[in-house]
Amino acid sequence: MDGLAVIHPNGSCHYDALSREEAQLGGACHVRKSLTCCHRHPKSGCCLWQGYTWAGTGNRAVKRKLLIIVAALGILYLGDFLSLRLSIPPRDSFGSVTVHTYYAVKLKNGKTEYDYAGDHDVSCSNSLLPQMGAKPCWYARRHTEEQITIDSGNPNNPRLF
Repeated sequence: MDGLAVIHPNGSCHYDALSREEAQLGGACHVRKSLTCCHRHPKSGCCLWQGYTWAGTGNRAVKRKLLIIVAALGILYLGDFLSLRLSIPPRDSFGSVTVHTYYAVKLKNGKTEYDYAGDHDVSCSNSLLPQMGAKPCWYARRHTEEQITIDSGNPNNPRLF
């Protein structure tokens, strides 16, 4: 490979006609094509290129942002749980939604038969997020139909047992 910029640990930057493997075996920190300027990193001793950033500095910022997001979501969930548990603002902790149930039976001839199974009440929590094993009421009110799929078998591969 021609025209590689080889940056050595002593901080010198120059072009070399070595291959990437030969340059790395020879003690170079990094090998990049067509680079003319570099600066030494204060901790690692390897060089930085103008317009590029060292990989370690970006990782720390990403980890910090992810930690902040996870902590904010945890605080939101805890606040929602305490609001439901302590009834703040005053309200019923749980509600009820009527759900219509259907069976979707896939027949062996490839057709699907729909059977109405009836209505039943589902308990839901008056909260923003699912709490105490119950869906939030705002979600349950929007999903009032439940479909249970029953497969009678594959028509192309029948089984006896």
